[in-house]
Amino acid sequence: MTLFRYADILIWSIIAYVLMTLIYVRSTRAKWKIISVLMPYSSFSRLVSPDELSRKKFKEYCYLSACFFALLALAAPQWGVELAPVAKFAGNVVIAVDTSNSMLARDLKPSRIDNSKLMLKSLVEKFIEFRIGIVAFSGAAFVQCPLTSDTEALKYFISSLRAGMLPHPGTDIPAAITKSVELVSKISGDKILVLLTDGEDHSGNMDFALGYALKNSVRIFAVGIGDPAGELIPVLDAGGNVSDYKKDRDGKTVVTKLNESLLIKIARSTGGQYIHYNNPEAVSDEIHKAVENIKLAKTAGKSMSRYKNRYQIPLFMALLLFLIEFMIMEKRQKYE
Repeated sequence: MTLFRYADILIWSIIAYVLMTLIYVRSTRAKWKIISVLMPYSSFSRLVSPDELSRKKFKEYCYLSACFFALLALAAPQWGVELAPVAKFAGNVVIAVDTSNSMLARDLKPSRIDNSKLMLKSLVEKFIEFRIGIVAFSGAAFVQCPLTSDTEALKYFISSLRAGMLPHPGTDIPAAITKSVELVSKISGDKILVLLTDGEDHSGNMDFALGYALKNSVRIFAVGIGDPAGELIPVLDAGGNVSDYKKDRDGKTVVTKLNESLLIKIARSTGGQYIHYNNPEAVSDEIHKAVENIKLAKTAGKSMSRYKNRYQIPLFMALLLFLIEFMIMEKRQKYE
């Protein structure tokens, strides 16, 4: 049993109290030594009554004892066992964000990637009871932020997302799914993958990725962002202005289109849902409601035993003794 929660504070408190007591003892001895040099005790007793000396000593002892209990309270004494309410995470959510150059398309103002970031920030605020991880992908996938419940950290990593941030051209959705599943494959509980992309895929490993997700019980909520009719991909200069539009090897202007059919297939094959992006709040609300409807297991109750915190007892004693010490008044001596 650990009698004190903060053992290091207890050690320093003991050292501080011993030093304080030694200073008090030495100062008291020095005071009596000076008095004995100036006058005999019989003369001193006529100046200061024994009752007043006893009152003064009691006042000092109360102060020393109050300091002792105050330092003891700082170390958080604990004994006895109680059942503490424990809320487990409702589940684990991985957000896979498409950061390929097609996300620069401006069929959504100011761009697909900017809308994605707004939606993700709204989403993490709604999933406060979930551990969330972020995967960025283009022609390859990388973990941008491991699973965490730190909302501010997640927002920071979301803010750093940008189109073309990875040195891998193209879009490999299966790689994003595989990397995301790896994040939660060894974790128990419900697992959700929010896949945010325009659905363009330049790989051929989709069946393997979906099988891997099913094997690890990962539901995929695919969010399609963009216009099925297509949009040009701007090429930006150093100032962020459009200097040209992306062209293929033959010199033809590239048009990026939202591939809803692929995203619908991905979502349905894993028991998830496809959502077409319209605005940040609406999409994040829809995802949150959809996940809640799955009835992810959230257990909250008295399931973990812990020692009872008893700091209130020494703290009460310290306050009581400080009060007593304050109320003891020293009487003024009358000299004739």
